[in-house]
Amino acid sequence: MAKKIICTLLVIVFAFCSITVAFAAEADARLYNVYSNGMLFTQNKDAIFAGEGKPGSVIRVQLLNDNGWPIRTASSKVSEDGTFEVSFISPAGSYNEYTVVLTQDNDEFARLTNVVFGELWIAGGQSNMMYPLIQSIKGNEMFQAGQMPGKWLRVCYEPAYPKYNGTEAIPVEPQNDIADVMWIDGENPYIYSMSAVGFFFAEKLMNELDMPVGILNSSLGGSSIRSWLSREAIEADSTLKNEFIDGGLYIDKSEWDENNTDIYTAMTANYNLRTHAYRNFRPSGLIWYQGETDLIFRTGTDVYAHSFDALQQMYTDMFDYGDEFFPIIYTQIAPYDYGDDLLPEWNYSYTQMQSVLPESRAMITLLDLSLTYVPEVGVIHPATKQPVGQRMAQAALGMVYGKSETYTAASPEKTEIKDSDIYVTFKNVGEGLTADGKLLRGFAICGADGIYVQAQAEIVSEDTVRIWSDSIPQPVSASYAYCMLNTYSNLYSTINGEKFMPVSTFVTKVIPGAVYWSDKTWADCEFDKVWHLLPDPHSAEFDTWKADGAQVALTAGSAYSGTNGLEIKSTEDSFTVKPAQLYKIDKEKPFTDIETDWSSYGKLSFMARNNGTADISLDEMRIYVDAYRWYSPAAQGVKDSSLILPADGEWHKITLDLDSLYLFGNECGFTYANEKLTYVHEFRFEFSGANADLSIDSFEFAPSAEKLGTRFEADIADADNVFEVISAMFTTVIAFFANIFS
Repeated sequence: MAKKIICTLLVIVFAFCSITVAFAAEADARLYNVYSNGMLFTQNKDAIFAGEGKPGSVIRVQLLNDNGWPIRTASSKVSEDGTFEVSFISPAGSYNEYTVVLTQDNDEFARLTNVVFGELWIAGGQSNMMYPLIQSIKGNEMFQAGQMPGKWLRVCYEPAYPKYNGTEAIPVEPQNDIADVMWIDGENPYIYSMSAVGFFFAEKLMNELDMPVGILNSSLGGSSIRSWLSREAIEADSTLKNEFIDGGLYIDKSEWDENNTDIYTAMTANYNLRTHAYRNFRPSGLIWYQGETDLIFRTGTDVYAHSFDALQQMYTDMFDYGDEFFPIIYTQIAPYDYGDDLLPEWNYSYTQMQSVLPESRAMITLLDLSLTYVPEVGVIHPATKQPVGQRMAQAALGMVYGKSETYTAASPEKTEIKDSDIYVTFKNVGEGLTADGKLLRGFAICGADGIYVQAQAEIVSEDTVRIWSDSIPQPVSASYAYCMLNTYSNLYSTINGEKFMPVSTFVTKVIPGAVYWSDKTWADCEFDKVWHLLPDPHSAEFDTWKADGAQVALTAGSAYSGTNGLEIKSTEDSFTVKPAQLYKIDKEKPFTDIETDWSSYGKLSFMARNNGTADISLDEMRIYVDAYRWYSPAAQGVKDSSLILPADGEWHKITLDLDSLYLFGNECGFTYANEKLTYVHEFRFEFSGANADLSIDSFEFAPSAEKLGTRFEADIADADNVFEVISAMFTTVIAFFANIFS
């Protein structure tokens, strides 16, 4: 009997479903694909439903609570073009699940279940935003542990390449819908395909706001910013339009070829294919990780900044923000070899972009984050995504939700030069500046010649840093993290007693033709490992220092300043110590992030202490300009490349003159200035002395005080025997021809 009752009920259910389907067919109305079960709407704003129906018919929407009672009702007519929009004001964000029913002329054609209200954001940009949760370090740990984020995270997930009319063509006109888009929640295994940055952003917001959070997951690896702009946004900005025309980036509608348009770089391509379909949502803001493509293709910082302005204005208009600007939270670009000084230039430009509209823009920094990556996707895609999303969320909590006055990276507000010091006062420091460690790193300073050298720095108040270098008595400008690889820069703003994020890359004065300082992490003798960039997939951490015939280690007992210094011990009669500047892959290739042009520097100094009982000789410093040829600088300003380190246990400052270079270390023959150091292959410190126990630390460079050029300084009288005479003559001849052909 029970089985018959169950069967009867199933027949009734199936019959009811058939009637519903029949009604839907008769109704000839549909919601766009961007609406589905499990979706999320922004709280306390218009919840707009859009689709297609019979012109003139009445579309009615009802919001039902968990008891099935309607708590919101609205209606509108289908327009003559067969489209409709109908809306009601959303309830406050909560953990309640609702049902939405839509009818056309009283015939139900759509029923959405498990609908929630909370906070909705767009996650936009290119590959570092698209980068999936499962490939991030934390996300992979979650996946391996079988952890599911829970049903209150909602994601509108779109295909990487949505179909247009069933093809991969790119439409010239904005599309009202996206093919194969779907809403998923955190209990769906497919959640691990969502944006990792978007996930960690949403996770933190959910915890802080105590409500569901949704992400419109809309990004594409390799896409330029112009591909996300609407034609209306470009046409409305005459400056930007002319820049596109001048750069060959503008595409007129008459020139559009739907079957041969590049989705990555063509203006409006991604807007037309996907962004326009979200116009009826009311998100609270955009998180944006993009710029690598525009940097690689040399779009130019001015053009990018104008494009960014247009992007924000476009979203402001599209989402009906009225007199306020649509909030955007964006990140600087992670360290990567883009050539020249382009990366710091762009990141500095990003800081300036934030200051244009500081109340609606927040910029986060990530120069301190690990560059560990999955080899298959390359070093341009760091796997550390959790802090990126969390910093963006902290920025949103401050800028949009009013939970903190500090929501963007600290940046210079005022610069003052006093005698030989530069004082930089910062804005957006939160509760004050702090350093991750005793020694501030990442600062450089220059004089009127524009040649930057590593600088010392100290925090002198909660918002001010003093910067100086003994080699720059009359400074003109200072910089911070202004180089390709700056992961060791360590000045932070703070919130709630904790580090918030690093201070932004900056330069206090732009000097035409400046030679910026490239961080030489080995010079501080603080870290035994240092990250280096190499052609994929070889980038990794490598030893900072190496030795032949000796053992080297970074220890506190060998520190002259900071935390560590380089400890050197050897039982050999001679030994070599060198920074690890060279790495071999099939053949010798230098790390791409290392500065190879040293021709701007006139002196190199460091601190040394002989801890043993016998004197040690620094025989020479060899600066290799190719695999076989080296120059040795004069030591202590004398005509000799060697000096003695006495066994007195005291620190001594060793200064090497890069404007007095001896070919092959022989003081007889030609002497060269630092112009010979335009490409440095590597260098080595050659020592001699049995049972050596040596400490060295605090390497510093100084600009050239004068350019002496090439000098003939052979003095046969200095030779003590016939072999030295022959050597001097041979070296002179070699130097002469080397000078000609180099």
